[in-house]
Order: sequence, then structure tokens, then C-alpha cells
Amino acid sequence: MKELGRRDFLKGLATAGVVTGAAGLAACSPTAETSEASADGSIAWDEEFDFVVVGSGTGCFGALGATEAGASTVILEKSSTFGGTTRVSGVGLWIPNNPYEEEFGYGPDNDEDSLTYLKNIDAFHGSSDELKEDYVKNSKTFYVWQETAWGFTLAFQAMVGDYYNVPGAKGLGRCMGFGEPDRTLISGGKFYEEYLIPKLEERNIPMRTEVEVLNLLQDEIGAVIGVETSSGKFKANKGVLVATGGFEWNEQMRNEFLRGPLFGANSPQTNVGDGILMGIRAGADLANMASNWGLPCFITDDSGAMSTIIDWAPYRGKPHALIVNKYGKRFGDESAAYPVFNNAFYEFNTLDYAFRNIPAWLVFDKSHADLYGWPAGSEEKQEWVKEYQTLEELAADNGIDVEAFLAEVERFNGFAENNADLDWHRGGWAFERMMAGDAKGKAGVSDPILIAANELGGINPCLGKIETPPFYAAQMAPGTTGTSGGLRVNPDAQVLDTKGDPIPGLYAAGNTSGAIFGSAYPGGGGTVGPGFYQAFRAANHAFGLGVI
Repeated sequence: MKELGRRDFLKGLATAGVVTGAAGLAACSPTAETSEASADGSIAWDEEFDFVVVGSGTGCFGALGATEAGASTVILEKSSTFGGTTRVSGVGLWIPNNPYEEEFGYGPDNDEDSLTYLKNIDAFHGSSDELKEDYVKNSKTFYVWQETAWGFTLAFQAMVGDYYNVPGAKGLGRCMGFGEPDRTLISGGKFYEEYLIPKLEERNIPMRTEVEVLNLLQDEIGAVIGVETSSGKFKANKGVLVATGGFEWNEQMRNEFLRGPLFGANSPQTNVGDGILMGIRAGADLANMASNWGLPCFITDDSGAMSTIIDWAPYRGKPHALIVNKYGKRFGDESAAYPVFNNAFYEFNTLDYAFRNIPAWLVFDKSHADLYGWPAGSEEKQEWVKEYQTLEELAADNGIDVEAFLAEVERFNGFAENNADLDWHRGGWAFERMMAGDAKGKAGVSDPILIAANELGGINPCLGKIETPPFYAAQMAPGTTGTSGGLRVNPDAQVLDTKGDPIPGLYAAGNTSGAIFGSAYPGGGGTVGPGFYQAFRAANHAFGLGVI
């Protein structure tokens, strides 16, 4: 066990091995592990706290919440580095109908539209209306409260809006993050280093790294009263919050639960489902287990190992590029947000008995490379990006139907010439024009409000012909930034059993819980926003804070 110091945090994120096989689902025994007891039958505790937080990502806000009641709390982190998936994210916060939208020129919002949006995008019905309604109603209350209570200033992600073009969506204003006192947006790493870690230290919250939590400990009626770890047993007088991330690096769990394969992830490899498996052993129900926060990835070799090279949108959605399957056909809007496009890979072909769009290829020309650089932000062309002098050669070498591909490129070039994608409406939504397009280069417009409103003189910033050799191809497949299914919770983040009743003393947040938004990722901050909120809701309930 190691107590976190500032210098330890600055060393960067360390990765751990993947746990699969017998250490995966086989660990799902129906009852919680028992622990050594003292002579009178009680558990021999090594340390005692009011609130034990397992996981140093979104769980940190649960620990801070506990200190609002003057309670003792500890954060236990399996990795050697503090922060988990949250620390390596942008620490965005999707906060619908927040009070700053109109003030910053993003127009009005309301709870009704926000809720309509969330219900429209949860196509697989992975979450209850109760969770969605609670988040829409109360998340803004919490985030405004914490600005005063903890001093974490909110700021806007100026070029990021809602991801889905459906009723209730808003082009700009709901996607926020943390910032400097003047509301200048800052990165996730800076937020942890300069704001969150110092606040945890100020509140005298122990931050223990290299502590693996092995089991939840329960009393005779099933209430969770503590945890068993690699360094001892921690008593939790008021509850345990499990926020250990998802299961994207556990191959057996991926195969068991997800609706299709994943080929890559950008999250810490310690995300192997620990908290979910512990919850199952304690009697928890599950929710939304077939879903993940989709993020297309690049296949860089033939090893079959999970790729860590991903694409948020800047390459596939910009001019002079498209994505095709082996049949030479486009199969979606390349400029769509990463979780939206990721779903397009999973079209099932009854002839081949396989996914029609796996694998796929990003194809782009010299103009694209000259303007936007190389995939994944590389300064130079990587080996896994193949170069060709003709489109015919490119298709043949990659096993793509040559004639169909050439016809598709010709059709796409016609769309580019006329600034309208008649097949997939690329560039038709605000997010696509802002995040994936090149409005400044094509239309000379950089104001996000004008870009969102499509005031670009008829120019589509996401379209450009593929015609200038050499041509390039990079293989792509579905990936993830984390799974979004886990322990079923109520609005207070209490973990529910299979009868729908709360398991006393057990809370879950972030990717360890079934996502509030179900099968959809509403916008920038759609994971961290509800994760921090859930973690605080756990403390709010456990200690009766009354903030929400």
C-alpha cells in the first residue's frame, strides 16, 4: 500500500495487466467472501472509516461529499497512479439546462427538451426514465453548488455540442468541463493536478494507491460493512462506494455481455470489472451490460491484441476522407460523433454470418494528409497506414471490392462538389461541423455559434474530394473509451439487488454502475458528468447532506 503524494501523481498513468479467464467471470460466486474473524465472531478490522471509496476516478467526489458531513473517508486505488479512467479523459461534464447557457450566448434550454433528447437517444433502453429524469432535474443543482463548496469552476467546451441530431438536441451549451477562475477550460490532467488533488489533501482524505480491493464484506443481513483488500480489512461505518471503472479489458466479460466485439480501448488496462464482480457476489443486479461508450479504433497489427490507437473524429470526418467496408461501400456518416459512428460497425450480414462492416478502412488522399496530418495525431506516417498511387491498387491490396469502391468514391466526390451528402448527410449536424469539419479552412469561419447554426455560405466543412495521389488506407474497427454497463442503481446511487431493493451500505458510480444514459452517449462529458454526480449522490444519501 502506498499513500499518494503530489510527486507520485505527476509520474503519469501506469498500466496494469489484463485479468481474464478464471479471474474474470469465474470469480462470480453467488455469495460474498468471508473474512477472518476475532474470537467473538466479529471481523478483525485493520482500519476504520465512515466512508470507503474504491476507485480514484469519479469516486473522488463521493469522498469530498463525505467530508461535508465531517466524516472520515479514504480512497483506495488499485493502480500505482491516482485518477483512473477519469484522469485520462477530458473531464467533460454534460450538464443539461445549466444556468450559464444563455449567459454565454448559447441560447435557452429547458428540462423538457433535455429529457426528450435523452429518451430519444437511448435506442436499446438501457436506463430507466427515473434515472434520466433525476439527472436532468438535479445535476445542475449539484454542479452549481460545488462551485461554491469546493471551488471547481465550470467552463464550456466551446466546440462541442450534443452528439445526436434528434428532437431535444442542442447544438451548444450543455457540454461543459472545469476551468480556471475566469472560466477558461482546462484539461483533465490539469484539473486533477492543480485542483482536485489539492482539494482532497486540504480535506485530509487519505489517497492509497496499489491497494487492490478483493471483496465487499457483509453482515448477517447482507449489509455492506467494509472491504477486504490486499493490505487489510477496512471498516465502513456509513457505506462503501464502488467506482472502479468498467470491464473493457476483461476479455471474458466482453464476450459474455457486449452485443458485439471490441478491438481497442483508450482506458487504463486495470479496468477489468473488479467492482462489478464484487457487486455480483454481494447480490447486486446488473443494468445496461451490452453497451459501451463507443470509440472507433485503428488496427495497427495482426496480433489480435486490443488496439490503443483511437479516433475521436478529426480524421475520418474531415474533407478528403471516407470509410468503406470490404464491399467498397460507405456505411455511415463519417463525421458523426465517435459513439454514434461506432454503432455502424455492427450491421449483421446474414449471408456471411458476420458483421458486415468489420473490418473497415479509412481512405484519404494527399490533400487530407497535407491539411490534417496523420491518424492518431502522429507526426509522421505510421507503418499501419498504407500508401498507394492509385485507388484501384488500394482496394485490391486490402481485399475491397474494386469496382464498387471506385463507384463509391466517384459518388462521394460528387457530393463534395455539391456540398451535400445525399446518402448519409455528413456535416448535417452542429457537432459534426464543429468537431470533425474544417469550417475555418473551407468557409473562413471559426465562431462556434456560427458553425453550429450552419452560417457558412452553403459550404459543407466536412466534404472534400478524394482525388490527389498518393492515397492512403488505415484499417478501422469498433473500440471503446469504456463499458457503460454495471451494477443497477437508483438515483441515490444505491446498488439494487435482483428484487429491486437497495443493498444497505453499497453504492456505485461511473462505469461501475449501469449508465444513467443507458445505451447512448449524449455529448462531451457524458461519462464523467454523471459519474461525479453519482458519486456525490452516494455521499449525499449516506450522510443526509440534503444538497439534492
